[in-house]
Amino acid sequence: MTATSRTIAISYDLHPPSGSESNMPGLTPSRSIQVPVKADDDRDIKSYYTTLHHAVEEARNQIGIDLTKWRDAVGKDEALKEPKKNVNEGDDEDEAEEEP
Repeated sequence: MTATSRTIAISYDLHPPSGSESNMPGLTPSRSIQVPVKADDDRDIKSYYTTLHHAVEEARNQIGIDLTKWRDAVGKDEALKEPKKNVNEGDDEDEAEEEP
């Protein structure tokens, strides 16, 4: 039996907020990941699905690491753009209720 090359392939194309890409050196909005499924023997189903499971986990972890970096970078950038909320805004209502 001839061994065939099997891979898990995942691609993504992110669309971050305009102007935020310049603040993210080393991050690219598009990426393709290929993880080989290293099955030694196609006839052993349990072995094949075990190696398939490991390949899917590896691909998922790589995507997770990338997306976490993007979330952190865009989140910091967006937090700087948003005005701070006034913590005392809701206190006026409480004071009005307390007065007899």
